[in-house]
Amino acid sequence: MAVERNSEVAPEKHHLTETQDYKAGWSFYLVLAGVVTSLGSSLPVGFNIGVVNTPADLIKQFCNESFVSRYDIALSNTWMNVLWASIVSMFTIGGCTGSIIGSVIADKFGRKKAAILTNVLSIAGATLFLFCRAANSVEMLIIGRLLVGLSGGLTTSIVPMYVAELSPAALTGAMGVVCPMGINFGVLVGQLMGLDFILGGVDDWPYLLSGYALLVIVSLPVLCILPESPKYLFVIQRNEAAAISELSRLRGVSPSALTSELELLRKEARSETSAEHWSMMKVLREPKLRLPLLLSCSMQAGQQTSGITAKTSPDDAPVSERNVRRGCIAEDLFGVEYKD
Repeated sequence: MAVERNSEVAPEKHHLTETQDYKAGWSFYLVLAGVVTSLGSSLPVGFNIGVVNTPADLIKQFCNESFVSRYDIALSNTWMNVLWASIVSMFTIGGCTGSIIGSVIADKFGRKKAAILTNVLSIAGATLFLFCRAANSVEMLIIGRLLVGLSGGLTTSIVPMYVAELSPAALTGAMGVVCPMGINFGVLVGQLMGLDFILGGVDDWPYLLSGYALLVIVSLPVLCILPESPKYLFVIQRNEAAAISELSRLRGVSPSALTSELELLRKEARSETSAEHWSMMKVLREPKLRLPLLLSCSMQAGQQTSGITAKTSPDDAPVSERNVRRGCIAEDLFGVEYKD
């Protein structure tokens, strides 16, 4: 009898030891999520920020020719600048809209489905870019810029949320750099692809604008097989069974080894239930949040006055040069010489 009891107790002790010793770290699906969201979601955002710099003159020529052939109207320099400003600003309008509604879409459809939606919008925009010259349609170009801007705004609010919720606490910071790193690398890729010997030729600008779609198309099927955010399933959807299943698949271990992570999710679910609703006015009036708000606003203001927006502004006309002079406040303050 004593031998039987000892044989029963031994596996239990071994199981408890494994559970206590387990620490969540890098896993196959976590690394895959970082790579796929960086290349397929974040990189296209940066690509569309910087890609229109090089072919600006070619696109303006196409717009003028399109107006002449379709409406028998030759655009003056003033109206061409207005049209070009409209094309460029569509990205910003879409980005602002996407960033505002991103959290709503993420809570309604889930983090993964919302990320898939951003990729679908990117592909739709690329399709319009690819065929706008063949269709002789400036409107397709404008709508395409709006769609990729909307996709970019959604990406910057959804992708960091998704990868952060997939990550264990110890790796949240490391995974948090995935989205901004992808965006910055995308700006570089967009500039390089516009070189004359790559896709900077006279007839290549539709392919240049839509070139990022290849990465999105490759990444989209992989994104579909990634796990949904366990936090979203547990805290928002209140689906504990699905959350445990996805967390187990994400970590690559059995549910019995996830005791500590599940307990954290339960605590967050309880705090979410008892938490009071915060409006924007309440956030502004809260004394404890004034310093974080001040720091955040100062960082954003510093970025905007550093000259980065003016330098990456997709226009090389004389009007843009005057805007650069007016916009690069920090360059003037620090004595950096501006040359025409």
